[in-house]
Formats: sequence, C-alpha cells, structure tokens
Amino acid sequence: MIVIGINVALWFESWFQDIENIEIEERYLSDLRDDLLTDIKNLDNVIRHGEAKSLRSTKIIEEMPEITELAPEELAQTIYTPPNYQFFTPSDFTYRHRYPARAEKR
Repeated sequence: MIVIGINVALWFESWFQDIENIEIEERYLSDLRDDLLTDIKNLDNVIRHGEAKSLRSTKIIEEMPEITELAPEELAQTIYTPPNYQFFTPSDFTYRHRYPARAEKR
C-alpha cells in the first residue's frame, strides 16, 4: 500500500510539473513573439528612414545636372550623405532576462 501511495504521489508531482512547464513554455513563446513583433516594427522604421534618405539623395542629384556627369568616385566625394546611424539590434530581453535557465541550456 505504501509503495502504491508513493508511486501515485510521484505521478501527481510529475503531472503538475508537466502542467507548469507547459504554462512556462506558453509564456516564453508569447514573450518571444512580442519581441519579434517589436523587432519587425524597428526594422520597418530603419528601412523607412533609409528609403527617405535615398530619395533625398536622388533629389539632390537630379537638381544639380552638372554633378550627374561626374564619375561615380567624384560624385561620392562631391555629395556625401552620412551613413544611417539607426542600427538594428534584435530584442533579446525575453531570451536573456526573463528565462535565464533556457538561455543557459542552449
């Protein structure tokens, strides 16, 4: 009887642990989805900024016909547009901070 009681208790403990693991996994996946949606939004902003900068550069070149006749090297030296300083860094808050045990396993 004692052996059966211990086995049932261990089975229930394992069952409850499985339920808890499923809940943690669902939260983790949901948080990762939120991070990825944030990354997509940030990337869209960086792309939009880069396209706007490209259009401005094109307009400058079109407005100065004599510059368009220059060689590409001379053109680059004549019109210098600073690079895009909007660097993209993926969100890793969920991966590294909310669930550090998962990050260590990988």
